[in-house]
Amino acid sequence: MCSSTFAFFYLPWHVKKRSFQSINKTNKNKTRVSLTALQKKEICQFKSRNPYCSHNRIAEMFACGSSTIGDILREKDKWLAIKENDSSAQFKKKRPLKWPQLEEAMTAFTS
Repeated sequence: MCSSTFAFFYLPWHVKKRSFQSINKTNKNKTRVSLTALQKKEICQFKSRNPYCSHNRIAEMFACGSSTIGDILREKDKWLAIKENDSSAQFKKKRPLKWPQLEEAMTAFTS
């Protein structure tokens, strides 16, 4: 026999080994955040005024993910062109119309 101080334990074949990462990770429930067009414009303006601020710090300020900040900044020309007094600036999603002809007819009818 060997007189070493190491002890080897053999796990049965049906016991799954856990990695240390999965033990130490805390499960954070991430909620989905929808930002309005004005908030996205504010993010772009903030980044242009503070170019050395990290995406993580901006994400903390606006309570969203850092990848969301990156996605917004990639399309910054689109968001900076939004006017504050525009009615579509408060929408969280821009969806195409299902029936544009119906929308045109309703607009003509009401005006």
